[in-house]
Formats: sequence, structure tokens, C-alpha cells
Amino acid sequence: ETTRFMFAYGGVKYDDEVVWGMEFATRRKRGDFPWDKVPALHLQPDRALAQSGALARYAARLAGCYPEDPAAAAYSDSVFELAQELCTINPMINCFVGPHF
Repeated sequence: ETTRFMFAYGGVKYDDEVVWGMEFATRRKRGDFPWDKVPALHLQPDRALAQSGALARYAARLAGCYPEDPAAAAYSDSVFELAQELCTINPMINCFVGPHF
């Protein structure tokens, strides 16, 4: 979701495609996904980027939200990685949606 949020915030146009089930199996066998996993972002027809952290940082750069200063970027990365760890501690955090949550 972070990548989608960054693209939306920065007004970056992209095609959002959710792939699962037999479609995923077919495309994985064809070699469409780096390391046979999703999420993946296809930058060019023959070039795809994988791993959620890499995708989020790429999107943040395009959206103008990623620091140019290496120390500030590292701090930003540490906050992102902490959020990733919190998802494994409490996976229910993003399950409830709607006007009451």
C-alpha cells in the first residue's frame, strides 16, 4: 500500500493490477516477476522491480518525498522499516476500514 499512497500523493500515473490465482501462476512461470514474487513494478516491458521496500522508496523519489541527503534518507528508511516490523507484530492494524475505524 505504501507504494500506491506515494504514487497518489505525488500524482504519479501508473497501472494498478492485482494478480493472483491461476493468472499469477501463469505469469510467474513465464518469468514476469523478479524472484517469482509480488509486488512487482514493471518499469519497462522487459524490466521489473520487486520487493515492497524498494518499490516504496522508488515511488517516494518520484513523488518528491524521499530525502536527497543520505543521512536523512537513512533515517526515513529506518522509520519505514520499523513500520514494516510493526505489521508482523500486529497484522490486524490495517484490516478494519470504513467510516467507523
